[in-house]
Amino acid sequence: MSTDKTSSNNPSPEGEALWQQANDLAATGQLLDAVPLYLELTDIWPTQPVVWLNLGIVLGGLQRHGEAKQCLERAVDMDTGNPQSRFQLGQMQEHLGELEDAARSYLYATGLDVRHFDAWHRLSEIAHKNGEEDLAEQYLQETLRAEPNHPAGNFSLGNLRQRQGNLDGAAHYFSLAYKLSNDPACGNNLAGALDGLGRVSEAIDILRELVQARPDYMLAWNTLGGLFMQTQRYDAARRVLLQAVDLDENFHAARHGLARCLVQMRDLLGAREQFEYLAGAIPNEVAVLKDYALVLENLDRAV
Repeated sequence: MSTDKTSSNNPSPEGEALWQQANDLAATGQLLDAVPLYLELTDIWPTQPVVWLNLGIVLGGLQRHGEAKQCLERAVDMDTGNPQSRFQLGQMQEHLGELEDAARSYLYATGLDVRHFDAWHRLSEIAHKNGEEDLAEQYLQETLRAEPNHPAGNFSLGNLRQRQGNLDGAAHYFSLAYKLSNDPACGNNLAGALDGLGRVSEAIDILRELVQARPDYMLAWNTLGGLFMQTQRYDAARRVLLQAVDLDENFHAARHGLARCLVQMRDLLGAREQFEYLAGAIPNEVAVLKDYALVLENLDRAV
């Protein structure tokens, strides 16, 4: 979260000191402590839009979206030409489910600042939610035209290419996003795209490096386990899938993968234990129940 720290241009020494203190608290994440100071400033400087802007941002950071929206509407009314106020208002409207109003606010922000790439990116996300993929792509292209090194824009365009079945394009944009951000989600999606292109060894190398750097990112452990299963490296698959389950015992996809891996390793008792857990946790999951039934059937034959 960021706040506009621009001076209010008000000569009041009391207000200037309070302004600085409120901004310092907000900048260090002490949002609850900043709120009463900004509220006091709205009494001292009631016509200063930047005060209402910062108060709205802080309230939004505290998930008080309705109150934040009211403050940001005040800021917009006082300064109609500030793209940041429009963008922040759009974010609160989006949090409140007011997607049409949010889109209008974001478009207004881009009209004031054509290089407001965060506004273009949010517009693309709203278009995607509405199933308007052509419009989503148009907005994403605007995002990258405004800022080619926008990590989230490249990541979203990678997701769009993947939905379109263009795995080469998806891998290209995921790779850019990963290099720009080092975000593990980008690396995990890149590995998935490379797998789809048959470049499994590259995908495995990326995931191995990723989990070394971010051992807490359980999705990468699960993806890596799936690739090891695909290449029939079951010992390795078991190790990494156990790591995913250890990170979150309710990571059901990883536990299902682990159970299937144990079946391939002919450890039917171990597989049954995992399926018993899954059957209790997700009793209506048909794929799990089918696999569980096969394990029980094979165990009965072995007796």
